[in-house]
Amino acid sequence: MAKAVNCGLSPRGGEWRITGDPITFYGQRTPREALRSFVRAMRYRRYDIMLRFVPSQWAAAMTVKKLKKLWEGEKRAEVEVLVKELDANLKAAIKIAGNRASMAYGDHKSVRFLKEEGAWKIEDPD
Repeated sequence: MAKAVNCGLSPRGGEWRITGDPITFYGQRTPREALRSFVRAMRYRRYDIMLRFVPSQWAAAMTVKKLKKLWEGEKRAEVEVLVKELDANLKAAIKIAGNRASMAYGDHKSVRFLKEEGAWKIEDPD
């Protein structure tokens, strides 16, 4: 069973209590949470979950089968590097401007986020 990562513990009234939602393993409430969830989905090859991060303008063209082919096909080595670089930069500064956000990382790379219907999506992981 996967451990909950979108929660924490805080002392309240002399007792420790869970903060946040311990069930949300692939949350998208903030750009950072979306990025962590996206990296986790990529790492575990959860293409069904990765579809949640596709902005609506491209969602109709994406399927689990297409994502699997894209991420495990000829570009697999590039994808592995991307996952490692994103994972290494999960704490990098994220700039938010309305329904858009971005995070610079690595050597001139950036992740672009888009908020749709209350959920942050990955517009371009670079």
